[in-house]
Amino acid sequence: LTGTQSHFGAAWNGKLVADHDEQYLVSVECNDEGFASHAIDGKYLPWRSCYPAMTSAVTLKANKAVNFSLRYKSLEGSAFVILKWASATVPKQTIPSRNLLYQTTVGSDAQHYPVISPDRAYPLQSTAIGDALRSATSGVE
Repeated sequence: LTGTQSHFGAAWNGKLVADHDEQYLVSVECNDEGFASHAIDGKYLPWRSCYPAMTSAVTLKANKAVNFSLRYKSLEGSAFVILKWASATVPKQTIPSRNLLYQTTVGSDAQHYPVISPDRAYPLQSTAIGDALRSATSGVE
């Protein structure tokens, strides 16, 4: 995520899914005027500088989605924030998009917005709600 204006901010809410049962170090890296906070599976890390990185340890289970939220703000200069992780079997890397799940709304009818919450780990438990929904396919990445 990048931005070029002063006083830039962003928020992301979704799910984090690990590929292995192990402890991960989750890092938020940002520009020198950036600040972030995040919560992983109910563990909250309060606002602080994320330059060059802020890191927290969390034990994750393979294919089990946990709640994840990220808040970021930059006060000056070119803004950027990068979300990375590392574990005993995963070298430090940007978290792949396949490991980040989010809820989405489809359609354009203001009164009927179907909401689809995909769950990569348990596709049969994916949910889709909304009056305008006629059919849904789950378990597709």
